[in-house]
Amino acid sequence: MMNGFDKAVWLMGVHSQAAYPADQVREYTLVHNPSDGVLLDGVESAFDKRQGQKSHNAQQLAAVMQQCQQQGRRVKWTVHSQGAIICCAALEELHKRGIRIPGQLLAIHGSGANIERVHNKAKAVGMEIVGVANNPFDLVPNLFGNVDRSTSGLRRSMKFCGLVFGDDIGASPHTLPYLGAETYRTQLQILGCHKKAELVGRYIEQQINKGIST
Repeated sequence: MMNGFDKAVWLMGVHSQAAYPADQVREYTLVHNPSDGVLLDGVESAFDKRQGQKSHNAQQLAAVMQQCQQQGRRVKWTVHSQGAIICCAALEELHKRGIRIPGQLLAIHGSGANIERVHNKAKAVGMEIVGVANNPFDLVPNLFGNVDRSTSGLRRSMKFCGLVFGDDIGASPHTLPYLGAETYRTQLQILGCHKKAELVGRYIEQQINKGIST
């Protein structure tokens, strides 16, 4: 959402490398959804989340996935933000048509789609989800992906909301691949966002005290 073509080319290359590190990704095919601005992008996302007819983007992606399956290609997909919404809608479209795509893999980053819904639709068409990476400070997956809608989760991510919509790619909890809380804290420290880094540090300590790995 809200990414121009040049930024999307670079950004999704980074996400694909993070999603499939063993593959040492050097080339990939970008499925780009041109931005019409935050308002119309939001309307487009809401359209794909509803039941019934899906957007042209989702139908086109479903057709590409079906074609890959027919050609016997084992494709490794990476979806980010609104891309997860479009992908979920495409999987629903495939399921509606009775089409299965076993052998194709999916990695989800910074999901704008409900994670449980994506899992269910992927399972219905035989697609394997190999990884889900959502930054706990990212409002997008917490609110729209239903990852952590608890009061503490929403409060935590709201404190970082300005970074999500800001221009600093490295400081944003949403833009780059999430590689763990320690890595994100280091990014913030390097960029001089010391107060935000302290908040991440407190979160890490809380998770350690609960016996949870970050």
